[in-house]
Amino acid sequence: MLKKIVSLILSFSLIFTSSSFVFAKEESKNEVDMDIQSKSVVLMDVGTGKVLYEKNKDEKLPLASVTKVMTILLILEAVNNKTINMSDMVTISDYASKMGGSQLFMEEGEMRSVDELLNAIIIESANDACAAMGEFVGGSIEKFVLMMNDRAKELGMKNSHFVNSNGLPADDHYSSAYDIALMTKEVCKYPDIFKISSTWQKTIKIGKKNDKERTLSNTNKLLRMNDKVDGLKTGYTTDAGHCVSATGKEGDLRLIAVILHAPDSKTRFAEANKLLNYGFSTYKAENVVEKDKVIADIEVNKGNKDKVSVVAKDSISTLMNKNENKEYKSDVKLDSKKINAPVKKGDKLGTVTVSDGDKVIGTSDLIASEDIQRVGAFDFIGNTFKQFVMMR
Repeated sequence: MLKKIVSLILSFSLIFTSSSFVFAKEESKNEVDMDIQSKSVVLMDVGTGKVLYEKNKDEKLPLASVTKVMTILLILEAVNNKTINMSDMVTISDYASKMGGSQLFMEEGEMRSVDELLNAIIIESANDACAAMGEFVGGSIEKFVLMMNDRAKELGMKNSHFVNSNGLPADDHYSSAYDIALMTKEVCKYPDIFKISSTWQKTIKIGKKNDKERTLSNTNKLLRMNDKVDGLKTGYTTDAGHCVSATGKEGDLRLIAVILHAPDSKTRFAEANKLLNYGFSTYKAENVVEKDKVIADIEVNKGNKDKVSVVAKDSISTLMNKNENKEYKSDVKLDSKKINAPVKKGDKLGTVTVSDGDKVIGTSDLIASEDIQRVGAFDFIGNTFKQFVMMR
């Protein structure tokens, strides 16, 4: 017999500061003029994905080492999926050892950990480390590049095509400021990465005998210009000009500033800083729903506990101007008032949706906060008897 699903709708309203500002749509003009010299830029709010400022955001351009944002993302996802571990040792191939440009100058056959190579990619933009990790994650550089392009499609990056893992000059290798913001936004789901990207210098060992010291120096000079900045990746080639995908955080507000084809390094960092300062001075973020916050309880039949708490799988945030108030509505829908054990932590048990009038701000699954084991008949009777005695 099919079990009828009972929907429990809990509505509650919360007051938050909101904005009368009209957010920049993809077709719309910017609300402010920042006198940007760089060929293409985007300022994006990570929480909502809203573009707050843009110039030629969809123009296809070479992106130099900002390419490594996608490489970093695929490494982080592989670690998260337990396909690889940060402690895994990677053998440096002949191909990886012969990369040009910025590199660690590793030897063919030497072994470095995923953690060391990831640090080298982020802090010092090491091309040989990128090649080595591409081979390690993808099985070959060719397969890894296919992974890069497949992931780009999944993220809605419509104006991007990758040919290599590190951004060294190549035909048909390009992206756009908006697409770079999209993949950077995805990297922001792994906040531990900012411990690496905000590191100014780090010393590691290299060489087959671990007998050489290499001090990594961060290429992101914004770290010294703005204390809110904690990432992420710079780039430069003659064709690409000076580029950066910069991230920063104030309170719950995280912003991304992408700069492509700046005329010089000073302009690149100055304009990224200008975009970020504009965003932080104008907006703030509020979490209407916080990840892992208990939203409701559901009764459990024949479990070692009589109820399970459901929590939000993801945060739902709103972007707000710093001056005005607005009312938001949160609707909680539980799949059932009562469920049968066993229950696994992470099981989907409902949804929460936040709306601004008729406009949906965001939706998150509601999931079980813990495992609930199914108990046998005697245990169930014993638990029931204990509850009966306690009620008397």
